[in-house]
Amino acid sequence: MQAVLPGATAPDFWAIGGLPVESLDASIVTSVEDLVDAALLGFERGEEVSTSSLHAGEKWDAYEAARQAMAGQLSSNITAQRYAAAH
Repeated sequence: MQAVLPGATAPDFWAIGGLPVESLDASIVTSVEDLVDAALLGFERGEEVSTSSLHAGEKWDAYEAARQAMAGQLSSNITAQRYAAAH
């Protein structure tokens, strides 16, 4: 499965939700056209996740490696010690 993590994009749903895209800092908003182009290229390249606004792709790779390293530890019948009730 492939996914797109677009960040802020400029479709009409912002206005529908009551927050016009114009109220956001323009430096964080990607055009729909640029997002689609980047996502299609990412899919073409076989990327599992397209992060069109993340310039440092190696940060995503590090995040994904850390997530994978935790995968077998995310379910247990014992609550993590850091959540144990203080007595």
